[in-house]
Amino acid sequence: MSDALPEALSELLGHIVFRVKADAELVRRLRSLAEAFLSATDERPQQASPAPEAMESAAAMAGTEPAAMPRGSTASLAPAEVTPSVPTLAGRAHQVSAAPPLAPVDRFAAPFARAADCAPVGDDDLPVIEARCRLKAEAARWHLARRRQLEHGAEFPQAETLYGQIIARAKALPDCFLWMCHPRGPRPADLSLMETVAGCFDAMAAGIELVRDLLAESDSLRDPFEQAVQLLAESTSALQGAVEQIGGVIDREPHHVFQWLKMTGIQKRIYLPRFMRTDDPADPGCWPDLLGRIEGLKDERQRRQERERRQEAALNRIRYHLKAIARRDGEHCHDWEKVVDAVEQLVGEGLAPSNRQIRELLLPVMDDLPDVGELPPGFRLVLREMDRFLAAHAPEDPALIDGARSREKYNDLVQEAKRLVNGRSAVLIGGIPRPRAQESLRVALGLYELYWVDARDHEPTSTFEPAITRADVAVVLLAIRWSSHSFGDVKQLCDRHGKPLVRLPAGYSPNQVAAQILSQCSHRLSGALQGRDRLLERPAE
Repeated sequence: MSDALPEALSELLGHIVFRVKADAELVRRLRSLAEAFLSATDERPQQASPAPEAMESAAAMAGTEPAAMPRGSTASLAPAEVTPSVPTLAGRAHQVSAAPPLAPVDRFAAPFARAADCAPVGDDDLPVIEARCRLKAEAARWHLARRRQLEHGAEFPQAETLYGQIIARAKALPDCFLWMCHPRGPRPADLSLMETVAGCFDAMAAGIELVRDLLAESDSLRDPFEQAVQLLAESTSALQGAVEQIGGVIDREPHHVFQWLKMTGIQKRIYLPRFMRTDDPADPGCWPDLLGRIEGLKDERQRRQERERRQEAALNRIRYHLKAIARRDGEHCHDWEKVVDAVEQLVGEGLAPSNRQIRELLLPVMDDLPDVGELPPGFRLVLREMDRFLAAHAPEDPALIDGARSREKYNDLVQEAKRLVNGRSAVLIGGIPRPRAQESLRVALGLYELYWVDARDHEPTSTFEPAITRADVAVVLLAIRWSSHSFGDVKQLCDRHGKPLVRLPAGYSPNQVAAQILSQCSHRLSGALQGRDRLLERPAE
């Protein structure tokens, strides 16, 4: 007798002594082994050639897949540890020998700690691992269906065809060993354990797919990627635990993914606080909840992608209509309505009112906004944020779009309004004071000074009175879209001090302000101007 057998038995006994007290499955296997030894001592005729099961077991011991059986053969599908005279798929009695010992320890019984022995796994290996996991989940469910049919004494007509298909697909994948289809593979008494294995394979495959999709996206999605990596770590630990519950096998897929998780955590600086140690395992029985969380994160990613597509479409609509507005060849009220609707959609879907893309699109034309009716709340927030942005910059900043006012072509209305208020001052109520817009209006209208009052929400109108009562003020401008104060309250204050009030329903551009001055109080300003001229022409007494 070779020295290898006593050495192997010594290792096996050492392993048995270590685990026998806490492992009920091991106790069951020891009983089965004892019965097999007793059965082996019975006198029976010896077969002239090795059984197909023994040949397949030798193939497994050599680290290869079991070869596909010839068409019509049932040896590879027969239970490996049943007593003689068990009905086969064809309904015939088939004598099988006692179950031989399990495959060597390095094939079926390595601990999780030996994952460090696996070769490094990179991102390019994930698609193959995912494909193997999906195939193993299918193979585990094939094993489960076959066991249930045989235990109830029923035939499983599709078993042979499915077996051949599964094995063919496994051979097409590199290093894919379907231990659950092997005739000498584990046969747990509790069939739900094999269902748990299949579910854990599905969960880990879904986790790998999600991680791969997020890897291809930009670094701005770091938070979803970290969540996906955490879920993959949990599914890896759950699968390892499910395989260990069956006992007698080792599956390399959790070890490969474990290696990838360690490498990715180091490279991308991702901390994995759970499920990366043998003393912190995930519960394999919770695989439905785990798979649901993975699918939930996947659905959230799809919703985010759809939202981003809608946002990009809205931004393109804004660009299209703003190009038409920039031509300045008409009123373009229709184009402005489309712009307002698109901006309102973007804000409603979660885009910040201070978004840089929106601001850069609207800044060149925001002061040309015409009176298109009541503005929706989202668009008002965008206008307020643009006011704050412009107010925070120094007037001499050349990067501000407001600087284009110096190159603007004023229409005839600006010249007429300038004639009425030239040399006098005006008060502007509403919005946040913007130095460039303030200077642009002052120069265009020929004002001595433009007093821009920052009208804060719910501030009493009496705070505007000192500015309105100034003797040099010729007109009061109320930017109603940027002010929370009603037109009636401010008008009463202006009437009390004899100052005309002009509502500004649109932007701050000199062309628009001049048009509103002429349409609302030109007669009053003309009368005041004529009265001032008569006083200047009266000879001194």
